[in-house]
Amino acid sequence: MQIGKVLHQIYRVDQFLGEGGPSVVYKGTDLLLGLPVAIKQLKQDDGNQLLKADRFLREARTQARLTHPHIVAIKAVFENEDGYFIVMEYVDGTDLEHLIRDSKTLPRLPLEQIGEIFGQLLDALYYAHKEGVIHRDIKPANVMLTRDGKVKLADFGIARSEHEEKLTKTGVLIGTPAYLPPEQLHGKPLDHRSDIYSIGAALFESVMGRTPFESLDEDRTIHQILKDHLFSPPPSLRALGADIPEALDLIIQQCLTKTPEERPANCKELRRILLSVLPSAPTASSDMLPAVLPKPLPTPIPPSRQEPPLPKKQKPLSALEAQQTLSADAPTPSSSRTALFAGIAALLLLLVAAILFLQRPKDTPQQPLSPTLAIGTHPTLSPSKTTLSPKEPRQTAPLAPSRRTTPATRQQPTQPPENPLPSGDNPPPPPTGPPFPSQDRTPPTARAQIPPLAQPKQTPPPPSVMAHGEMVLIPAGPYTQGHPLDKAERKKQRANNDHPTRISDIRNFWIDRFEVTVQQYNDCIEAKSCQRLQKRKQGFLFVQGRRVDLLRNRPPKEPVRWVEWKDAVDYCIWAGKRLPSEAEWEKAARGTDKRSYPWGSEEPKLCEQAKFLGCQNDLHGYEELPYEVSPRLRITGKSPYGVYDMAGNVFEWVQDCYDPKAYTMLPTKDPVLEKADCKERVIRGGSFRTLHSIRTYRRYGEPIQSRQVDIGFRCAWSAEMQHKIPSHRHQGPVQKNFRDDY
Repeated sequence: MQIGKVLHQIYRVDQFLGEGGPSVVYKGTDLLLGLPVAIKQLKQDDGNQLLKADRFLREARTQARLTHPHIVAIKAVFENEDGYFIVMEYVDGTDLEHLIRDSKTLPRLPLEQIGEIFGQLLDALYYAHKEGVIHRDIKPANVMLTRDGKVKLADFGIARSEHEEKLTKTGVLIGTPAYLPPEQLHGKPLDHRSDIYSIGAALFESVMGRTPFESLDEDRTIHQILKDHLFSPPPSLRALGADIPEALDLIIQQCLTKTPEERPANCKELRRILLSVLPSAPTASSDMLPAVLPKPLPTPIPPSRQEPPLPKKQKPLSALEAQQTLSADAPTPSSSRTALFAGIAALLLLLVAAILFLQRPKDTPQQPLSPTLAIGTHPTLSPSKTTLSPKEPRQTAPLAPSRRTTPATRQQPTQPPENPLPSGDNPPPPPTGPPFPSQDRTPPTARAQIPPLAQPKQTPPPPSVMAHGEMVLIPAGPYTQGHPLDKAERKKQRANNDHPTRISDIRNFWIDRFEVTVQQYNDCIEAKSCQRLQKRKQGFLFVQGRRVDLLRNRPPKEPVRWVEWKDAVDYCIWAGKRLPSEAEWEKAARGTDKRSYPWGSEEPKLCEQAKFLGCQNDLHGYEELPYEVSPRLRITGKSPYGVYDMAGNVFEWVQDCYDPKAYTMLPTKDPVLEKADCKERVIRGGSFRTLHSIRTYRRYGEPIQSRQVDIGFRCAWSAEMQHKIPSHRHQGPVQKNFRDDY
């Protein structure tokens, strides 16, 4: 194309920008509006020109009907003797690919910048998906960035609309191999989750500087990259040395899962989760997905209206100063009478100020006008007012943190009792940061300057609660909840998955290290806060059998069984605790690495990790009766946080009502399902009578009046989320147990 040529009598070609695929791009000028434009020309060759023209025009039609501030706008489409042309908005800036390539740090882009760029990009993609358009070629080279940081999504050349005919032949691979989802490689139908996979690859590259299955040390062929996209799990960015939050690593891995069902539901959900774990949020967004705006800054005051800083004691103004002040604030006088009134007012003001100055007491020390001082630096407070005397007893009730309380006056939280387990058995200490890291959007440099009193503390349970069993702190933060249908479930031909994969964000909480024992429950019975666990024996003909105490002669350290849901609730209330939510229980069992068992993802070895179906003949010297619960401590089967028997032994009641669609209905932040008429509650963890149920993600519904030989419980506690326990006295007949043990 000749530089300087005018196309369509409006658009002048000014500069060659580049070429890629079937088109060439020039910078031009709209002569009518005097604005820069980008001109894309379809290359003319002999190879299948008609099909290329159809795809070229389809790009124009698809992109032209997408009106969004973060999508490059189409201005015109025409044809002349030189071929087909698309005139579009010119983006004065760079693209994400050059931004990543020019960076030499790790991560390649600051987390704040990643949040700003991908927040706008996901905003645009969510809008396109709502309009029925799948981009199919999301990569950093197609993400344009203006000089003021605004994102523009470009190149809809292979985008597919739900309402348009398919132009790609079967078996023909289109798109960039490093960002293609597995279903696109298989030739399967695509939907909006295919773009989410490409977003995950672009996020990976924004952190690491390369796509998930590329290597900087060796050259890999396209065949090897495509094979990894099909069969290899994505590597962990933190394992590769990237200093990023664990939650961000989990989100990127979830986007790169092989099956679309395991990825985030849509770009709106992904955008919300992504911005919740990054230190800042974008300030520019469309009306489709409004961004979380920062706190508004105060309106700047013009220099002419600014007041000078006041000293510790306001001094009287002289006549000249008062007159200058009044003349600066008052409008210009239009007559000598206005000037006379201004002079009289200045004299009166001077007189009043002089009287006040003479009446000021001379012996009173001057105090600062503002009561706000740096913590611990008040010049007039004596030590007796800020510290407690050694003879004075400290208050036992926890004090709420105050910004004006010095560190000496803050009460230290009560430490939990020492762990009776061996020293090597204790879990690593939890992080001491804020309890809600997913909501912290403060930049790292600013976060380090926050005074200690501004950090929320992790309140431990009071001694009265800790007296009813050792508890473990589960730190706050997101984790992967749920799992796709496993082999056993597919073998049973389950049509629906009641535990689909999703990211849940849980506040910190405490959970019992061990299941509630027979001795602990008997203590509650003796305190007349729990009812006895009884069952009638089989009678003869119409005569009812006598009642039998189910806990009689049971080992005191054995997990309590035969408890209904209301029995578990009664005990936890008596102990000052509550039942854990289903999401809390799962995080305590599996941690944040998506493990299938508390000890990891490998199958259980004999009976060392758990007591499950098949462990009636223990090969390690511990004699157990067949089909009996085990009180033995199995150290190798504990969870990442040091919680025991969360697989096997006995099922455990949790707080949630059972609903097979709960994961699709509940929010991801501290989810718990309650219903007005809840007849089924969730049990987790499997038991000594099951095998496949001991996986951490399995969930079952059990009638709340079910009294089974293999159902027990454990309790939880948290300062922020002591859920209100609903009425649990369910009226009605006891339902049959329909639990399906695979």
